[in-house]
Amino acid sequence: MDIWIDRLEASGKTRALKVDWVGITQRGETRTNYQLLAGDRLFLQKQKPAKTDQERMVGNWFITNDDSMRKGVMWVIYEDRILMYAKNLGLRARTHSHRLDASKTPKQIDIDEHVKGVTTGPIEGIYAFDGDELRICLAALGKDRPTEFASKPGAAELLILQRAAPKGQQDKPAPKNDAKQVTKEEKLRRLIDNVLTAHGGADKLSKLQFTMTVKHSNGETQHYFVQPPKNFRWETTHPDRTSKRIVILFPEGRKWWAKEPNEVARPFLLTGPEPPVEHWFDYVKFFGPRQVLRLKDADHKVTLLDENIRKTLLALFGADVFKAA
Repeated sequence: MDIWIDRLEASGKTRALKVDWVGITQRGETRTNYQLLAGDRLFLQKQKPAKTDQERMVGNWFITNDDSMRKGVMWVIYEDRILMYAKNLGLRARTHSHRLDASKTPKQIDIDEHVKGVTTGPIEGIYAFDGDELRICLAALGKDRPTEFASKPGAAELLILQRAAPKGQQDKPAPKNDAKQVTKEEKLRRLIDNVLTAHGGADKLSKLQFTMTVKHSNGETQHYFVQPPKNFRWETTHPDRTSKRIVILFPEGRKWWAKEPNEVARPFLLTGPEPPVEHWFDYVKFFGPRQVLRLKDADHKVTLLDENIRKTLLALFGADVFKAA
């Protein structure tokens, strides 16, 4: 409870006198034990209760840690459920339920996936808040709950999520001095035209088979080998590691191996929730340059390039795609 007195002084100005009610009633302090005078106005304001962890989790979050293969993925978290892959271009969002136990140390989270009436889980984890940062460490399905915030291959996955700023509070870029401003719709049209021109048109692009190499800021080099409609292989190397991570898409889903030089590849299980195989078939269908085909697909109502989509396409096609002619 906040308590203060508004007192009219001889100068005609009003002075606010803060009352330390806890100090008066619990510590015997008299410094703010003011005597009410004629003309004083007493104000009482009930303090808002602290938010529960369920309430603190509500919002839009982006995975930010460089060592996570989910970096850039958006989660929309509610008090009892999570919408994963909420803003990935061309990927199907999945809904999971979650339960928190803030009384434990470290605090605990359990996640279940619900697909066509079938529940998978729980995936056990721990979590912690640090301002607008949320750390979640999830065990692999069927594994024991982690006891520390650290990734362990085949056992636990650490995710660092940053809360997205509410609409209207994001940093706005300075206006350009160009006499003619290019609209988002025009940028989208130019993107489609540039990519189709580079690959010989929509028909040729739909039959494209290719490899793609991406170097990340965390030092990883990722090699993609793609042949539509369902053939996909993904290899990841790092200069500080001797092993190579290999992922291959099968009709029943993705499978993972770790390969040391001159040794047989060893299979391992992916930690954390795994989207259904239909998700990955859709991913392969519109992978790399073929993402532009999604923009022309009548079933996908993409009309504007927001900043997250722009970053995704920028990584795939290069900066020239977005320059005005």
